[in-house]
Amino acid sequence: MATVSVEHDCPLCIEGFAPCGIDPVLGPVMQFCPTQPHCDSCGGAVFPTDADCMPQFADLMAARGYHAIFCPACTGVIVLIRIGEGF
Repeated sequence: MATVSVEHDCPLCIEGFAPCGIDPVLGPVMQFCPTQPHCDSCGGAVFPTDADCMPQFADLMAARGYHAIFCPACTGVIVLIRIGEGF
């Protein structure tokens, strides 16, 4: 898992994450605070604000017609694939 230090004074942060927009499929998303190191594995995954439980989130994405691909290190979403289309 990626670690995030929240012991800094950043006006963009909410517990080490910064809002980065509203995705049409994911909804509101966050990213690691830009003032902090980010994931070495993916370099920039997003974290849906409505995702409390990844299995339930994956089910929600499937219901919307997408597979969410997660970073194995930080567990953020790195890509959405429409079901039936592949890479």
